[in-house]
Amino acid sequence: MSFRRLSLLLALASLVAAAIAQPAAARGGFHHARFLVKFDGTVHTVWNLPKYRAAQDCYRSTMFQAGGEETWHVASTGQNRVLAFTNGVATQFQFGSWTMNDPHAAGGLIAKGQVNRSRHQSTTYEAGACGITQNPLGWDDPKPPMDCGTRLVNYDVQLGWNDGSGVKLTPDVLRGENGIREKLGYDNCTLVTPDNVLAGSWPAVTGRISFKGKPMKDYWGRQKTFTATGHDSWDAQRPIETVIETATTTVDWKLTFTRVKG
Repeated sequence: MSFRRLSLLLALASLVAAAIAQPAAARGGFHHARFLVKFDGTVHTVWNLPKYRAAQDCYRSTMFQAGGEETWHVASTGQNRVLAFTNGVATQFQFGSWTMNDPHAAGGLIAKGQVNRSRHQSTTYEAGACGITQNPLGWDDPKPPMDCGTRLVNYDVQLGWNDGSGVKLTPDVLRGENGIREKLGYDNCTLVTPDNVLAGSWPAVTGRISFKGKPMKDYWGRQKTFTATGHDSWDAQRPIETVIETATTTVDWKLTFTRVKG
């Protein structure tokens, strides 16, 4: 046997041994698919604190009440390219490019949001324990203005997945690239939410990809367009003196995947 033939046989044997040693996922489990993805979501919170007696002395009873709401709407902009891929173990997403390991890939879906927050409150005085009403000194002094109103913010939407298949998604809406001097939040416009909802953060709500109302097991089929939707709502009641403060937060979101050949 010639040296060259022996070398070829040894090289072939080495390749076969390497293939056998590889996990099944690495040998044949790799899949990828290209998508254009759209996101649209809304978070709405409303709260109310009825009028109650916050303090009392001989000269006055201090009465306080407050309430407000917030509507937060976020929608993707332009064409958001998403590459879904798996090695047979876990599904992952690359944003902004269909080229694997593209160094110019984005951090998430590019989106814009509008947040509108309002609040009302009032302090009044009624008869005190001695049956008289006397306003305290400085009761009519100007109060610091609240900064409620509308904020326009750029966001990155992450498609957090709950298991290796990636079919259950929990979107997370994070602040994207915004101007240095842009006002993105509120300094003096308190929003009361249920205990498990942090004001100013997108609540975690999970949905599953589906096609024509039927759950999908992965991303590698032939469905041209499919969706994932999420919905949840929380209520809170807190006793304060003789009244009950209430708060409700509702979340709705939808992801639309459009398959792109290639």
